[in-house]
Amino acid sequence: MGRKLSQKQLAVLAGLTGARWKPKSAEKENLVHPNSLTPPRTATRAKTYTAALEKTINDQKTRILSLEASNSTLEAQNTVLNHELDDAHSLIHSLEESHATTTAHLSTLENELSIANNTISEQNTIIKQKDQRINRLVRDKCVLSSRLACVKQELLQAVLSAEESRMQSKKLSKDTANHIESLLLSVSRLAAAVSAQRSTGDSNARNTSQKCGAEIASAASSKVEVDGNEGANPWHLRKPAARSLASDHSYLASDRSLVSQSSAR
Repeated sequence: MGRKLSQKQLAVLAGLTGARWKPKSAEKENLVHPNSLTPPRTATRAKTYTAALEKTINDQKTRILSLEASNSTLEAQNTVLNHELDDAHSLIHSLEESHATTTAHLSTLENELSIANNTISEQNTIIKQKDQRINRLVRDKCVLSSRLACVKQELLQAVLSAEESRMQSKKLSKDTANHIESLLLSVSRLAAAVSAQRSTGDSNARNTSQKCGAEIASAASSKVEVDGNEGANPWHLRKPAARSLASDHSYLASDRSLVSQSSAR
């Protein structure tokens, strides 16, 4: 314990304890305070000095162990942090790839959105054109409806006119039948008068035959009046018969002249 420490050892201890120490020459040493690293000259002081050094060494060993433990802990934390940093780098790389994919997908969606907007614009244009066509069709429908109403009114008027014409035709047919009956009666009278004139040569029969012939000719050439207007001659379908009656009348007139000549003789 009383061994003297070398200048090198004192320098090392001074570095560990942080004490201020200034090396001195071996020829000149002075007594110093126990806290100083300068070795004392007496044994008592040497023991105290050695105990202080041992305590300092033990404290420094404890501190070194603590620092080593702290260093191990820091190394473990550093390892963990390095792993976390690697994971963070991997996550950043994955996020960059995801960002690139998302950007590409977003660009695709923007293109699709632009196409959809163009399609919507075209559809809106088509819808406007269809609306215009519908409006035109509605207007045409209104015009056609008004025309249809006019046509219905005209058809109704035509039906009423046809019905009225039918009634008039029915009445005309009745009048025609009466006229024909009267004509047949006149013909019968004419035939009777002609027969009487031929058999007796009576002047009254001749006058009667002339009168009946005049009535037949007048009936054959007459026209029937309808509602104050001159209508179609109901005899136009029977003109051959009328001509036949007229020719019969002329024949009867010539026959009467022959009868009168024979009577005069």
